[in-house]
Amino acid sequence: MKIKRTKQRKNPTAVDTLRSADRDLTVRSYQVRADTLNEKERSIEAVIATEAPVLALDLRSWRVVEEILLMDGVILPKSRQVPLLDTHDRSTVQKIAGSTRDIRVDADKLVGKNVYSESGSGATAFQLTREGHLTDNSIGYRVLNYTTIEPGKSGIISGRTFKASKTRALRVSTAWEVKENSICPIGADNSAKNRSDETAEISHKRSLLFREFRTMDFEKWLQKRGLKLEDLTDDQASALRADYDAEITRAAAEKAKPKPASAAEPDETTKQRMLDAGAEAERKRQADIRKMGDIPGLPSEIVERCIKDGNSVQEAQAVLYETMKGQQLRAAKLNIQVGVVRDVKVDAKMLEAGLLVRAGYGDFIVKDPDYGEQIVNDADKNFRDTTMRGLCEDAIALEGKVVPRSTMDLIRTAFSTLSLTNILGNVANKSMMRGYNYAPQTWRQWCNVGSASDFKTMTRARLTDTGELEEVGNSGEVPHGGATEEYEQYNIATYAKQFAITRTNIINDDLGALTRTPERMGRKANQKTSKLVYTHLLANGAMSDTVALFHADHSNLNTSSALAAATLAAAVAAFRNQVDSDKEPLDIPPAILLVPPSLENTAKGLATSELLLLAYGGSTASTVKAPAKNVFKDLALTVVVEPRLENSAYTGYSATTWYVTASPSQGDTIEVAFLNGRSSPIIERFVSDINTLGIGYRVLMDVGCKSLDSRTMQQNTA
Repeated sequence: MKIKRTKQRKNPTAVDTLRSADRDLTVRSYQVRADTLNEKERSIEAVIATEAPVLALDLRSWRVVEEILLMDGVILPKSRQVPLLDTHDRSTVQKIAGSTRDIRVDADKLVGKNVYSESGSGATAFQLTREGHLTDNSIGYRVLNYTTIEPGKSGIISGRTFKASKTRALRVSTAWEVKENSICPIGADNSAKNRSDETAEISHKRSLLFREFRTMDFEKWLQKRGLKLEDLTDDQASALRADYDAEITRAAAEKAKPKPASAAEPDETTKQRMLDAGAEAERKRQADIRKMGDIPGLPSEIVERCIKDGNSVQEAQAVLYETMKGQQLRAAKLNIQVGVVRDVKVDAKMLEAGLLVRAGYGDFIVKDPDYGEQIVNDADKNFRDTTMRGLCEDAIALEGKVVPRSTMDLIRTAFSTLSLTNILGNVANKSMMRGYNYAPQTWRQWCNVGSASDFKTMTRARLTDTGELEEVGNSGEVPHGGATEEYEQYNIATYAKQFAITRTNIINDDLGALTRTPERMGRKANQKTSKLVYTHLLANGAMSDTVALFHADHSNLNTSSALAAATLAAAVAAFRNQVDSDKEPLDIPPAILLVPPSLENTAKGLATSELLLLAYGGSTASTVKAPAKNVFKDLALTVVVEPRLENSAYTGYSATTWYVTASPSQGDTIEVAFLNGRSSPIIERFVSDINTLGIGYRVLMDVGCKSLDSRTMQQNTA
């Protein structure tokens, strides 16, 4: 029987202009560009949605409103992947063009990667996209909670002020979930476009950095060297600005020196000696420049022009280096000594691999896509013995500069190159990640992972439907339902340490300062997140209802419950009996048995054994034990062992307390959020103090955590 609508549309003309109005999803579109099209992966990165206002249909009031999707309210699928459809057609799998993957929040944007299938509509869509005919995509999403601001009014939502236009209401969606993405012919959200190679966060940092560095004199200084500020990374801009400032300081010091008194006119013998020395210097200049020109494919007229124009050897090296780059010849063919050509292939990646092999990280990087087995083998054969001083020499040669003879000048020149900066930074980063990945983080097995766009207090909302479905009477009128909102609030913070590679490290050939130090910091970053999670769990802090996480009022605290078959059965039963605000079962099964090391054997015995030994008999004296089927094995509980639970350094520790939790894919437990979803630590270069001869680095990570739902966790104390 078809239900008849009892309420007329207020604005059918406006409604007819919006697509998918009668569907259960809302859609908004964006235009695409081909600037990140990847032929090999058959993919393209895209900005799927932004916080820009877009017209949408409010099905409750049946009117067209402007809608803003708050990025801190987006609910992403656990897999961070949704289907890529043909114009929102969900009727058949033949309309699936591929999938949108790696969906994440990046500042005020939602971004992802469209990956096209090789068959059906995916092949057609990718071909049209490649040829530039298909330019628009559209996201499909479901709004779970929102606040409406009437035309001309203002409102404060999630700590931010919003104002509606004079002609339309503004709907600010504070909770919404991504359901699908589609290929479609028409776009709407002009701010949401195909993503360029640079994220909004990096663009913002670069704009602040360049605003600080941008001066007319500095930009002219860069132009003389064939560089533009806009083309530099933030590390490169920082390093070059430091060089510029040092050069200005030296020039000012030279200018301030008193001028020497004019010398007496030299005699004829002295003049002749000076002329002879000048002629010899000129012959050597020309010979050295011609030696540098002995590179296959390098035009001889370039060399002769450098000689004719009176270029110094250093200036000629720069000219020849730029010419080689234009012809895709390797700058490494310029040797450390002027005029000698290297026979061994040298580039930054090979030097990095050589240092990592020397540090004993060969097995770690052999599967790294940045290197691979071939590069690691070549580095092991040719560059295992690279010293820190040798690295400085190679870095200078890679940029076509003359390698100074004195150690001080060598180190000072090397520290001013981008090559050395990048090589040291990459080696330190690989070392840090080796330390970060040294041990598994047990919290990942039972905690949710979230993303934060900034350091402001976040609100994580849970919507709970109220009222069951009711029978529709003869009138055809469908009763209205409702929802109650439950929420938790928290924020993330930054945790960091710094280190430096100094002149002393180079002279002492101290490779450990470049590898072991960041490796230890990576380990500390790994441990920091674990410490935050288990400190929070053991603290048993209050939820938004002012009641402790584990409390009798939450029906999740079981006392006098040492881990055994009977107490595990009771905990599982209490878990299954949890209800929502409408007193209906949650229907979320228990999945994790979280225990301290002292309970590891007991937990694994209960969770994985085929049989349990049960007692029977008429009296204590005659009681014997017989095997019985272990019913707990059917639960397929994953045993997670965490030493911090019984570590005396943690407040609330216990060797006998254990927990039963849901799987993070099925329910909210404790959420661990990272800035822009980046869960690994970051290593950054910074400009050292002017009195420090070296390069500074800092390891940092932005993270925070909070328990989101008391009903998905059971605490059991002995």
